Amino acid sequence: MTQRRLVSASVPGKVMLAGEYTVLHGGEALAVTVALDLVAQVSPLPTGTIAGCRVLSDLWDEVQEIRPGTPATAFSTSPLLAAVARGMELYGIKSAEVSIRSALPLAYGIGSSSALRLAVLSAMQDFARQEQQLPTLSQTEHLPVAREALALQRAAQRQASGYDIATQLYGGLVQSGSSNDLASWPTALSAQGADTCAKLARIVHVYVGGMGAPTTPVMTSTSEWLEERAAMPQLARLNSALQRSILAALIQMDLDTTDLVNDNTKTISDLAAATGAQRRFLSESPHFPKSLAAQLAALPGCDQTWSFKTTGAGGEDALLVFGRSADISAADSTLRTLGWHPMPASFTGLGLRLCRSLEFSEAAHG
Repeated sequence: MTQRRLVSASVPGKVMLAGEYTVLHGGEALAVTVALDLVAQVSPLPTGTIAGCRVLSDLWDEVQEIRPGTPATAFSTSPLLAAVARGMELYGIKSAEVSIRSALPLAYGIGSSSALRLAVLSAMQDFARQEQQLPTLSQTEHLPVAREALALQRAAQRQASGYDIATQLYGGLVQSGSSNDLASWPTALSAQGADTCAKLARIVHVYVGGMGAPTTPVMTSTSEWLEERAAMPQLARLNSALQRSILAALIQMDLDTTDLVNDNTKTISDLAAATGAQRRFLSESPHFPKSLAAQLAALPGCDQTWSFKTTGAGGEDALLVFGRSADISAADSTLRTLGWHPMPASFTGLGLRLCRSLEFSEAAHG
């Protein structure tokens, strides 16, 4: 019987609720983690296998190899290989196997690339600490690792606020701000856990099924569109109003009941109005799904008792529908007819999780 030491890092997906684009300019983002994970696993390679790291992923069939001393910049088109190369450099890892298992579909737009960077670097750091017989760091102590993940993200993308990495690190409903200075990122951080996520699930419904939207080109062209119109201050006001409406609705909820306290319809109507105002403002942006939005906006009660918006960079990633379940039935039916469906996961209060374990197998006989 032989044994192999394993280190695993699980990172959840995320959904941006409000704050897109303005978080890049001093605003705050409100996002929540979802119960779909990307897992990075690191283990020793048998002595004499290769000099370097062997990289496996359920995203491809081939086994990749990275030699010691290869810089992350050598893998400008591969977030995974760049993260492994950076982890080798940061933590002095000369030989290991790194494998990835992801339940974060790219077309959902729920933070697969940020989860990848955070999970790989976190697992590789803990693998190195295990080799040195050091304990696993706490979640808060992993903030320097998260900053390294953000540095990789910023090297790969023209713009990156890091709200996704902050959300995925801490888990739950997370309000955060960005900073150009990695040492002071994230700013204005506040996180709420499982109870808040349970409340949020009553009024925020995530639908998936679109074609997806590649982050970098969508963000670049939308940012240019906003800058040409000097529209960032107005979007900042709309994003702030939407965040206040979401948080106000959560305050009105009681987990022991099935609805808002005192059936507070004004809270929901305020949320619907704030969502509609933000959506309409972005409706002429380059990648906004105009045809889909027109069909939903024509339904009864839209922007009054319920509403909807795109998430993150925009385009056909996930779509958010705000409102009580009883009020969104027409929207649900329309979306299903168009090929969309509720995301197969709920919100979660969990963020980054690390695990050390042993894998046993029968020894080979000579």
